[in-house]
Amino acid sequence: MSAKTTTCWRPFSDKSPWNTRIPANPAIDSRSGIMINDLSLCSCKGKIGMNINEWSIPVFYVDDRTTRWSEISYSYAKKFCHPHLLESAPIPKHAKPDPQGDAHLCIINESKTKSWDFWALKKYEGKWLARSARGFDLRGTGVLKPGEGACRAAGFPLIAGLIRPEEIKQGIIEHALVFAYDIPKRGAYVTPASNSDGMSTREGAIPEGARLQLNPKLDIEKLNLNPAAKIIARALQEYGMFLGDGAGDIAIYAENFAYKAKSPWQGILSEKDLYGIPYDELRVLKLPGIQNKGIPLDWPSDKSSDRDKLLTCG
Repeated sequence: MSAKTTTCWRPFSDKSPWNTRIPANPAIDSRSGIMINDLSLCSCKGKIGMNINEWSIPVFYVDDRTTRWSEISYSYAKKFCHPHLLESAPIPKHAKPDPQGDAHLCIINESKTKSWDFWALKKYEGKWLARSARGFDLRGTGVLKPGEGACRAAGFPLIAGLIRPEEIKQGIIEHALVFAYDIPKRGAYVTPASNSDGMSTREGAIPEGARLQLNPKLDIEKLNLNPAAKIIARALQEYGMFLGDGAGDIAIYAENFAYKAKSPWQGILSEKDLYGIPYDELRVLKLPGIQNKGIPLDWPSDKSSDRDKLLTCG
């Protein structure tokens, strides 16, 4: 374990699952092996990528007392979207959502006590239009009740598990990470998830909310990783990563600076830097009770024609 201490801010309480270390001898799920093998069925064959410049989260910090609050309009074009609404939020004029279809955006106040999350956010005829938006108390646990939804499929706050440049600079990440992979388990999730967009009927499909840990006995120094990737790998040993969304491949999320001419990640971290982490050294910690509240009974599967409707929901 690293001897360094935290200097960076981290959201949520010390008792939040996002900020809780994995104990020395955690219970491993009896089906861990078959679930980890499911990662090898992704098109990336188990290689862990990074979402940095797209399909990740831009974060903007504002003074919510002085920033002009914008009214939020909503679009309900697709059957399978789960809207969670804010009437208004302090969106700064220079804010730019992620350029890809999910168009996520996270706003945090200067006191770092509140966040405002958005999914599929865009400017339309001078007004902000979104598919969903939700606020979070950053002093709480960051966990919603079963059946509730937010702007990430599993109901996670957008800031939860996000890797930020200042954490790499300090040499240690002291919170769990969040990841996505190709089609999580259909009709099921486990806490700290509160919902799911999983569509997979594969036998080993992993439910959203599952916590995966990199084998803590694995010698990180012997892996083909750059310095930033080693910091991330150690976080995976100490805190693990929670499954939060479906994606085309396996990916961990880092703060998105696509709106800047020069990203703080340039020369430090890139999309393929975690490829040296062996997926078969991951394990699934014992799953809490399976939940399905909030998932429609007619939710599509990987074999359903409705799957394409959901994939265009963003």
